[in-house]
Amino acid sequence: MQSDCTTPPTKSVDLVCATAGCDKSTLARGLCAKHYMQWRTAHKPVRSCPACGQMFHPAEKDRVYCSRKCGASPRVVPRLTVACTQCGASLIRLESRKGRPFCSQACQHRWLSENRRGPRHHNWAGGTHRKEGYIVVSLESVDPKHRMIADGMASARGYVPEHRLVVAIHIGRALRRDEQVHHINEVRSDNRLDNLELLSTTDHGRRHMGNVRRITRENELLRQRVAELEAAAYPDASAPGASLTASATA
Repeated sequence: MQSDCTTPPTKSVDLVCATAGCDKSTLARGLCAKHYMQWRTAHKPVRSCPACGQMFHPAEKDRVYCSRKCGASPRVVPRLTVACTQCGASLIRLESRKGRPFCSQACQHRWLSENRRGPRHHNWAGGTHRKEGYIVVSLESVDPKHRMIADGMASARGYVPEHRLVVAIHIGRALRRDEQVHHINEVRSDNRLDNLELLSTTDHGRRHMGNVRRITRENELLRQRVAELEAAAYPDASAPGASLTASATA
């Protein structure tokens, strides 16, 4: 059976190439290596090189350019003229680029600070968190009618301690820096109004020093009571724990 290289040959059981005048052994589809490559090249898809416009048969499925020279040449990428999302300035960007267009990082940061804060942020969790045991709240979660009071005590990041805010709302004004709010029961997260006391910085320090002296005095009385109980239970001076109690009271 004879055939040319332009038509796909039928599968043959012969070991000789099906091309006329060729007596070489077959490789695939009844053709030898040379004629099989010619047939494969003739039946490859044809593409147009985007750099030079020449038609070529791609050796790989994802090949785009006909040669390395065309692949290294400056490529023409489609671009669009769009407006900056924040300031409206016109800029040129790639057509394939996704997301909101910004002309600079400053415009992007300004837009994010205005449109991705508070409840509009995807990680918003109510606007409260703990810092050193105290509860701090975001200005975004404060009642608008109390926002002016909270603004006078907020940090640069827009947070204000909840215990200070509770007292400030109660007295109707923002607290000064020399005014401190004391937790009567020493629980920093208990911000009930009847548990808060407004003091000056000096009085607040004295209150805490008084608590330290009271705790020290209570510890001393507790050590003395333990020593008395051990002495009553172990009259012998060499009783277990007697030396330890004596050193602790000393």
